[in-house]
Amino acid sequence: PPVKVLGLPFPSEFPLAMLTSAALAAGWVFLLVRFGPYRIREFGLNRPRWRAMAIAAAVAIPIALAFAFLSQHATEGPLAGLTIGPALMWLYFAVAAPIQEEWIFRGLLQAVATRVLANGEPASVRSAIGGSVLAALVFGLVHLSISPWTAVAALVLGLLAGEARRRSDSVLPAMLIHSIFNIGGLLLALH
Repeated sequence: PPVKVLGLPFPSEFPLAMLTSAALAAGWVFLLVRFGPYRIREFGLNRPRWRAMAIAAAVAIPIALAFAFLSQHATEGPLAGLTIGPALMWLYFAVAAPIQEEWIFRGLLQAVATRVLANGEPASVRSAIGGSVLAALVFGLVHLSISPWTAVAALVLGLLAGEARRRSDSVLPAMLIHSIFNIGGLLLALH
C-alpha cells in the first residue's frame, strides 16, 4: 500500500490507508455529483428499510460462517500474521473495513459501473446487475494479493453485498454483510 512509504507501523498505517482511500472516494463522489450527471442517491446514500437489513443478515450469516469454517483449512488469510490486539482487530475489521470498502466498491464503483453499462440510458436491471458483478470482481481481485482463498471469499462477499445494495438502493446492507463476513473470520482467528 502507498502508506508503506511512510514507514509507519501497521496499527498506524492501516487507519491512515482507510481514511485516505475513503476520502478519495468521497472526493470522486463530490466531483461526479457537482460536475457530472450523477445524483447523490445513485451512490447508495439512502436509508434502507429494516427488512433489507434483516434479509442481508439472514443471508450473510450462514454463508459467512461456512467461509469462516472453511478458511480454517486455508494456509493464508487476511488476519494471518497480524500482531495487533483484539480490540483494534475488531475495530478495524468488524467496523472500519466494512464501512470504508463498501463505500468504495458498492457506493462509488458499483454506481459508476452501473451507469457506464447503461450506456447513457436510465439504469436497467441488467446494467445494475452488471455493475454489481463488476464491482464484486474488482473487489475479489484486490483481495488476491492476500491469498487466492481470500479472493474467493471476497468475490462471494462482493456478489452478496452488491445484490443487497442493488435491491435496497442503499450501501448499508452491503456494509452489514461485509461486517458479518469479517466477524466470522475474527471469531475463528481469535478463538
